[in-house]
Amino acid sequence: MNESKYKNKFDLEDNVYTLKLKWVVDEDVYNVSAIKPEIETEKTTYRYTLSKNEKTIDRAEMNIFKSIKKAKSECAKRNGKEADIEVSKIKITSAFSNNIPKSELITKRLEEYKKTEKFNTDIIVSKNGYLVDGYSAYLVAKMLDLNTIKVLIEG
Repeated sequence: MNESKYKNKFDLEDNVYTLKLKWVVDEDVYNVSAIKPEIETEKTTYRYTLSKNEKTIDRAEMNIFKSIKKAKSECAKRNGKEADIEVSKIKITSAFSNNIPKSELITKRLEEYKKTEKFNTDIIVSKNGYLVDGYSAYLVAKMLDLNTIKVLIEG
């Protein structure tokens, strides 16, 4: 087994977010205080002991994230459903429309779409059709005049 291809995603002292049961983001920030490899037949996974003040919890690496945005995105995936919806039906709040993403990010989204005909970021919408995440991908979809895009609808 080539151990080098199985890399630990987090380091001791990293600040991370975690998911609670039923796929809800725990808003507390935890510190990685211990790492335990679990070597299986074909791969190595890791379990982490996380601590905050006096509280410690144990989590698998698939339930730990370095940003709350990634944690929320993963929750939406696990709780929601994927759908193709019309770009014109996505509602944009002023929180998005008043903040234009950096041109580098728009260029990145455009290049990834040109290569793969999909975005490497989740576009998440609420049940009411409001954009929750993925504004740069949404803007590129509009620029390209796409009729529909694949989104995650929050569960």
